[in-house]
Amino acid sequence: MTFLIEAIKEDHQITDFRSSCMVAVILARKLAAEGFTVSITAPSGRHYTPGQSLEGLGVGKRFGPCTVR
Repeated sequence: MTFLIEAIKEDHQITDFRSSCMVAVILARKLAAEGFTVSITAPSGRHYTPGQSLEGLGVGKRFGPCTVR
């Protein structure tokens, strides 16, 4: 499975691919902590943004620097 991570901050745009959900979430959290607006696109095409539950991906947590339980 491939997860697409997209991050935007001012005039910088980053697009990255990861093969596991957890690795994608780790990268997304790191980029969000650096001030980027981040989203993850799952293999199904569904988009996830910070604070949104990733339970459908089997993670059961939220990705975002302040919303992890």
